[in-house]
Amino acid sequence: EERLEEEERAAAVEKRKEEERLRREEEEAEEQSRAEEEEERMKERRKKREEERAEMEASNKRAEEKRREREREIEEREKRDKETRGAERTQERTQERPGVGARGGASRRDDDEGDNWRAGPR
Repeated sequence: EERLEEEERAAAVEKRKEEERLRREEEEAEEQSRAEEEEERMKERRKKREEERAEMEASNKRAEEKRREREREIEEREKRDKETRGAERTQERTQERPGVGARGGASRRDDDEGDNWRAGPR
């Protein structure tokens, strides 16, 4: 009978050891699963940050290109305006002083002598 009780105690100890081993394995598997899930979340966050960074870079690049285009347009407009103002000034000077201008034209002396190629009095 003592031997039977001893065997039952030994069996109970073995059963507790086995249950403990299974419980530890289950906890380790859960911990591994949690670690894998956390790693996956980290990868997703990294991927999202990288996508946001790439989007920001593309946006900045587009903004820089727009800024350059505006600068080119402004420079072209200023150049055209300068050319137009120069032509207007030349025209004003020509109108102020008949016979004097970029094309040469007749001199005032010629006007006084009546040899001006343009018709009509001054």
